[in-house]
Amino acid sequence: MPKVQKKKVEAPVSFWGAVKNYWRGYVRFGGTSTRREYWFAWLFCVCLGFVAQVLSVKFSVIASVAFVAMFLPSRALAFRRFQDVGLSGWWYLIPYCVLLIWSQLRLATWAVLVSLEYMPWDLLMYAGFFVLWLLFLLYVFVQPSKTEGNKYRK
Repeated sequence: MPKVQKKKVEAPVSFWGAVKNYWRGYVRFGGTSTRREYWFAWLFCVCLGFVAQVLSVKFSVIASVAFVAMFLPSRALAFRRFQDVGLSGWWYLIPYCVLLIWSQLRLATWAVLVSLEYMPWDLLMYAGFFVLWLLFLLYVFVQPSKTEGNKYRK
């Protein structure tokens, strides 16, 4: 009689469990992060950023320190979320590559961009790309975890 494999069911992560995983996975770009874990960590970052902004009125360096502290773990969390839905985490770097290429092409016109009266068509095109990218990110981040056939889940 063949053995039936039981599906591994993950226990839902709590808010503080998600925050702990967020800081533990500081630079861990491998593996996956569930939708619940991603949104709890996102909520924590928004709250921490708000508190840092309020405190930076009195102590100007606090918001900068909070941004630097959350930069890498937020990117790692997004990478893991992409992998949780079955996509490569490298997809997350597309807008950075586009920005790098676009800025190199437009390097000569940065002095013109200081004036708000002049906005070249390619800047508008990049802004449109950015909006479409944000919609794609939202779509990816609200997708349920892909458990079967996902090479990133172990």
